[in-house]
Amino acid sequence: MNKVEIKSLTGVRGVAASFVVFHHWHYFLLSSSLFSPSVRYHLVTFFDHGNWSVDLFFVLSGFLLSITSYNEFKDGVTRINYFNFIIKRFCRVYPIYIVLTLFYLLAEIFFTQHKVSILTLLVNLTLFQSALNIKNINPLAWSLSVEWVIYFLLPFMFVLFNKIRRIDSRTLVLYTLSIFFMLLITNSFTNIFYSNKKDLFSNIFLLNQNYVSTIITGYYPLLRGLSSYLLGIATFGLLNSSRVSVIPNSIFYIISVIQFALLFTSSLLWNVVFILLIPFLLISLTRDNSFLSKLFSTKPIYFLGEISFSLYLSHFLFVMSVSPRLEKLLMQRHVPHYKYIVFFSLLSFIVILSTALYYYLEKPLNIRLRNRLLLKYPSVKLTPQPSI
Repeated sequence: MNKVEIKSLTGVRGVAASFVVFHHWHYFLLSSSLFSPSVRYHLVTFFDHGNWSVDLFFVLSGFLLSITSYNEFKDGVTRINYFNFIIKRFCRVYPIYIVLTLFYLLAEIFFTQHKVSILTLLVNLTLFQSALNIKNINPLAWSLSVEWVIYFLLPFMFVLFNKIRRIDSRTLVLYTLSIFFMLLITNSFTNIFYSNKKDLFSNIFLLNQNYVSTIITGYYPLLRGLSSYLLGIATFGLLNSSRVSVIPNSIFYIISVIQFALLFTSSLLWNVVFILLIPFLLISLTRDNSFLSKLFSTKPIYFLGEISFSLYLSHFLFVMSVSPRLEKLLMQRHVPHYKYIVFFSLLSFIVILSTALYYYLEKPLNIRLRNRLLLKYPSVKLTPQPSI
């Protein structure tokens, strides 16, 4: 697999980011009397799972970074390739993150009137807030903080897993570790050791529905991100597996339909199943002759993918500060369907803002910083070459 962009993977990131946006606004929208109770229930259940998009982001990032960097590190980590890897990630995430964090900081001060300590600000600027259990100034930056921590580990993970030479064995190990971490971050995993054995099945699969939770600092989100990154590396292995290459597209379509149906369910079991099936969706998107690949490569969806990072990081600023005030103003003036006016007007503005941020900040600064910071000379290895 070369390093040419796979447009459908960019597109699926755009759809996932849009799903997060609707997730954060859906209670506001679906409280309208336009929907019957039955329809509202199913729509609420569906959009409740918008936070599963974050797990898709994690798996996708692990997959894409494996495509671009796995072979670079499979023989060992050097100062040059490790430094350049971190610098590339820095150039990708930091410019837009810093700018939007400052905007969120201003919103905290002037709209919510919450105090932000100097320590909180400084730690947020390092992007280590999730690991250090510090409040996120931008509530959505918790996932970015998780990824930032994983970036420092990923090259060594590539070296470690490359020691397992057989692709099928490597993929099995990665899947097993991923499932282990998923269980580890649920209360049910602990309950296995202390509850009656007859409750074992329910403890693992049914009782705890909070795998995707509101816990966004500490080791919970780190383990959540790590489990999905392991799946991303496993996806890279599956992509190069001769067994998977002969699977017809129709099988992947069936898996995608199952995943879509799981968005209308509400138990831990189906949450975990959805995440474990993400690699097969991504593999389908890499196939040029796949209907899904063509769908997610269309210009509108690809465009959403290009601006998805800015869209994801910026939209909650309007959810928490502008939307409530605009809603109150229109409600006092008895404007009909004011909720939809608020949503679609702000959504339009957010898309325009995200487009501007992408083309005038995120993309150009990424290129300029890379050109200035990347090293271009040989280095000494930090880790030994794996045995062959």
